[in-house]
Amino acid sequence: MRWSRGREWGRWALEWTAAPAAVGMAAAWPGNGPGAAAAVASLVAAATGLAGLLAGWARAARRPAPDPRQLAAAADLLARLVRRQWEAEAELRQLTDPAPLPVAWRDCRLPGVADHAELTGGPFAVRADEPDALARAFLGLPRRRLVLAGAAGSGKTTLAVLLTLALLRARRGGTEVPVPVPLPLASFDPAREAPLRWLVRRLTADYPALADTASFGHRAVEELVREGAVLPVLDGLDELPPGARAAALRALRERYPAAAPLVLTCRTDVYAAAVVRAGLLPGAAVAEPAPVRTADALDLLRLATPPGPRQRGWDRLAAHLARDPAGPAAVALSAPLVVALARAVYAGPPPAGDPAELADRGRFPTAEAIEDHLLDRLVPALYGRAGHPEPERAGLHLAGLARCLEGQGTQEFAWWRLYRSVPALAAAWSRALLWSAAGTALVLPPLLWGWRTAAGQAIGGSPAAALPWAWYFFATVLALQVVAAALPRGAGGPATVARAVLVPALAVPAGLLAALAARPLLPAADVPGQVGPVEFFGPSAGETAASYLLLFLATGVPAPPAAPSRAGFALRRRGLGRGLARTAGVALAVSVPLALSVAWVSGRRLVPAPEDWRAAVVIAALLAAGVAALRWVRTPGSAEDVTTLRASVRGDRRMCAVHSACCLALALVPPLTARALHGDLPGPFAVLRPAAAVAVLFYLVPALAASAWPHWVLARAALAVRGRLPWRAGPFLAEAHRLGVLRRSGPAYQFRHARLQRRLAARAGSGAAGRRGLPGGGPGREGPGPLSRSRGRPA
Repeated sequence: MRWSRGREWGRWALEWTAAPAAVGMAAAWPGNGPGAAAAVASLVAAATGLAGLLAGWARAARRPAPDPRQLAAAADLLARLVRRQWEAEAELRQLTDPAPLPVAWRDCRLPGVADHAELTGGPFAVRADEPDALARAFLGLPRRRLVLAGAAGSGKTTLAVLLTLALLRARRGGTEVPVPVPLPLASFDPAREAPLRWLVRRLTADYPALADTASFGHRAVEELVREGAVLPVLDGLDELPPGARAAALRALRERYPAAAPLVLTCRTDVYAAAVVRAGLLPGAAVAEPAPVRTADALDLLRLATPPGPRQRGWDRLAAHLARDPAGPAAVALSAPLVVALARAVYAGPPPAGDPAELADRGRFPTAEAIEDHLLDRLVPALYGRAGHPEPERAGLHLAGLARCLEGQGTQEFAWWRLYRSVPALAAAWSRALLWSAAGTALVLPPLLWGWRTAAGQAIGGSPAAALPWAWYFFATVLALQVVAAALPRGAGGPATVARAVLVPALAVPAGLLAALAARPLLPAADVPGQVGPVEFFGPSAGETAASYLLLFLATGVPAPPAAPSRAGFALRRRGLGRGLARTAGVALAVSVPLALSVAWVSGRRLVPAPEDWRAAVVIAALLAAGVAALRWVRTPGSAEDVTTLRASVRGDRRMCAVHSACCLALALVPPLTARALHGDLPGPFAVLRPAAAVAVLFYLVPALAASAWPHWVLARAALAVRGRLPWRAGPFLAEAHRLGVLRRSGPAYQFRHARLQRRLAARAGSGAAGRRGLPGGGPGREGPGPLSRSRGRPA
């Protein structure tokens, strides 16, 4: 064991030292001249980072899968986290208080959507208010696959949550049950990601405690899914874009483990259309709800209303329903969505309205009119009951949020995608222009001030030289972001390295060409000792490309990420001593080729002098500390926490700060290395010059553009100025979730009902004119309301 571990450490040291040594020797080849000093520093840093990243992947490929004990511990932790989260969600949605609505579910009568009865276990019949029987019926399915179909508002999500809680209770009772995890399908893109990879990524993001490799080993989430220990409860196939629904079903059919359990919810017509194009889900039973009995709905509404005079309103409504059993009120109350809305509007504590008003056929000639009335009353009732000081303003902000989601064509509010609701940030070109212009505005003052100093006179000769450099900065940063947005987004591994290499390789020459093409139009710059524009920009382009490579390997390319970064500062975590020892080993390994490179470039000597070792050890320690810091802040969160919006924003903000620190290192390490190569290390304040400030800004803008938090801040401010969202969006969303207007899944939010989102967006003016300027604007994807069918078969 010790011998194999020693060989692994030896291979690791070789991987870290081979590339830096080769780059250093190549850069120090005779004839390169003293100007290669800064290039050596940048290339050695980039090669070191690349070699370290490849070494980490090589070690990850050799890591064994977690043992059964670790998988069992991970499953137990996941079950505990899911139970706490969805018990709280069920309480906020009032799904079990005082009792679930007694909706009967049975096999779908639509032909061709379910697999053979021999494969699904025969007839499937359950009631939503019988949790034990619900769990037994699902566990009795041969392959434990179920599709919950029905019209919009028919209670599909409600039954999925009740099934989740029932299975978790059965698991606590000792039954061998997979851990059910409700997940919205709104973030699944079948064209970019396989179902298994998406599921692993989503579980790791929503429950970061599972990423604790010290407790659960490597690839614990993936192994849980492959072994069938996780039951994905995928809500809302119909919430995907129309063109992606059949592709998503085909991906679940062909690219998801055939023996893995699964629960899927979808509108009946959408699922039938997807089955025609992609085929049915193998081994899955398909269930649909029966209409709610009016008597059952009234019994539940009476139980939810405190005893007293307010019960008389339900009595008057019941008398009306007895006289007109096929009227609009009777049809409306046969839909679970309308029953839930009536409970929230009329059955809560005062002030609450009189439910007898629903019997007025003059005001409500159709069932759809009753539904629209209850949707309009829901937000004022919930906020007014909570004593909110400005319920009207809260309603306007919720309408603005609904309008943003409708404009994006989604029903999931993910804070890292809010920039898509701001036209200036949604398109790649406009976003790149905005970041480049902002960075150039920050670069110009230190540039103009720098050319007034002696160092500036030695570099450029006059303040006019600042303009070509500023234009070079603008063109390069613009090209970086455009290229990053144009390249296909990889899903990790070699694709990440390919993007990190291609972006600077394509963008830096493009910026150089743009700067050279526009230089004749700019004021002439007196550049002593330079012959032409190529000599003026060329050395900077090579150093910039190498530094960008290291930056993008650490922070990602300068485009909004597909998911926020995670960061958890945990000083007292297990393995801290091993991590410190590894950092020291990396620093020692990297210092050897650095010392050889310093000695060869500075004095053409084979044996490094003491000052060479001093410079090499300092630079190697900085690089190793940076790698260790990135690993340290990416530790998982507490084992008792589920990711929330606040925690997700805070984690991404921390990673953004770390990335900014990496920019500072990239700006300062090359000049420090260049001075060290000549034995002239400056003092701590000598590097804080205008040139260093320009270098910091040069790398800071791409690093900020690669993080989700800056885009969230800019988009939130833009929408707040327009009155679409409050300035403090996080607390506002948390309060809306607490009141029951929104529901939460990890760090993302959804409206309590998809029909509520559409209604609020419509009232906010989300028609063709209201959506002008919003990216992806189009009609809501929820389709017709739950009462748009015949009166005999309401959803």
